[in-house]
Parts: sequence; C-alpha cells; structure tokens
Amino acid sequence: MPSRLLVVAYLATNVACSAHTDAVEYSVNAQINYNRGVDELHRRDWTAASSYFTFITSRFPYSKYAELAELGLADIQFGQGQWLDAMAAYRLFIKSHPFHDLVGNGYVSFRLGEAYGRSHCEH
Repeated sequence: MPSRLLVVAYLATNVACSAHTDAVEYSVNAQINYNRGVDELHRRDWTAASSYFTFITSRFPYSKYAELAELGLADIQFGQGQWLDAMAAYRLFIKSHPFHDLVGNGYVSFRLGEAYGRSHCEH
C-alpha cells in the first residue's frame, strides 16, 4: 500500500493545470468516476481528469479502478508532453503492478517506449 500512495502523490503533484475546467461532480461509484476521468482525458481536460483519478485512488484504494486511475494519471503526463514524468510513472506502475493486464499485454511498456522516443526527439 505505501508504494501505491507514493505513486498517487507523485502523479497528482506533477499534473499541470488546464486552462479550461468546470467543477467536477464526484459519484459514490468508482467506475462512474473512472469513466468520467477517461472522458475528461479524451477531452484533454487534464485538471478534471486528474481530479477524478486522484479521487478514485484516495476514496477507492482497493478497487481495480484505483490501479486504472494511477495509469490514467501517467497518461495525463504523457498527453501533456511531460515525457520524463510519464516514463517515471509508467516504470513505477510496472514495478507496483507487475501482473496487471495492461502490463501483461504490453500497453504500459509501449507507452513507456513511446515517451522515451518522444523525449529524445525533442532534444
């Protein structure tokens, strides 16, 4: 559990603010909050997405949606072009959840590699 809290704290503090965010409305259901966070992620409203994902990890820490929310926070950093932070978050996710389906199917490693490649293209 301590490593999960570190992941969440690290990711939440490294997500930059968005210029457009309406107030978020939380549900008492982890899945609904997760779906709202994903919707905001697709809209590129990083602040709202981060709010939903952070809420899930703090209120539903043992839910499968807490792990998905951690990954969502990493995806926010990726979406913002914060390549080094995204790489660190993806590595930490792999270390914290080595048997998660999205680690096993290669998604997290692919995103890690993509962030690595993009970080080197900008220098």
